[in-house]
Amino acid sequence: MEHVGVIAFDRQSDIAFLHLGRHVQASLERAACKMGLMDEEGALDSNVIIQLLSPLLRSFDAMLGLQQQYESLRTASGMEVCFSKEGDHVHLVLSVAGGESGPRPGVYLRLFNSLVRLHFGFCRHLLKPSSLAERNATWTQLVDELSMWMRLRERRQAFLVEAVEYLELNAYVRRSCAELVSLCVSWLRQKGDSGLAHVLLVVDTKPAVIYSNRGNATRA
Repeated sequence: MEHVGVIAFDRQSDIAFLHLGRHVQASLERAACKMGLMDEEGALDSNVIIQLLSPLLRSFDAMLGLQQQYESLRTASGMEVCFSKEGDHVHLVLSVAGGESGPRPGVYLRLFNSLVRLHFGFCRHLLKPSSLAERNATWTQLVDELSMWMRLRERRQAFLVEAVEYLELNAYVRRSCAELVSLCVSWLRQKGDSGLAHVLLVVDTKPAVIYSNRGNATRA
């Protein structure tokens, strides 16, 4: 995630979550120096980041009020920024050139939104605990989960934690696949694998047949 940054702003436009990959941080530091918000020896702190991104937030809020919400834009420096409104928070994902082989920033944004809803529901203030130690632990956990998804994606296994999209097969091929899975299950049990519970037949990243010990091989 070196080419990606994830930021959440609360209703006061304060930072509620922050993770910057090193390339995104370097890009923001250059922009801040160019705008005179920091010198080359200074640190990119929360105040500088807010000053840098506040024009984007105001523009997003204004267009939202006009019911002309946009989802992304590209800055003059080539940075792509994706936005979403989540309750009283605004979530941003920033992506710089060089990460073309990775997922689009909108994919990161949807995943981050899902993780925040999963962990905190409507209690989004818990995203930024008052205790610095708790805040660091919370933010580190979210970054680790985003990074784990990235590793799964690189190994073409991200479907294990996403909505399942089945491979479309005609009835004959699906039945043949189900028979093949059933034969494999029988063979494994003959070899002594009594704890076998579930088997997936996967083509590329899409399941074709799923076997469960609760029933026969099936697609569902």
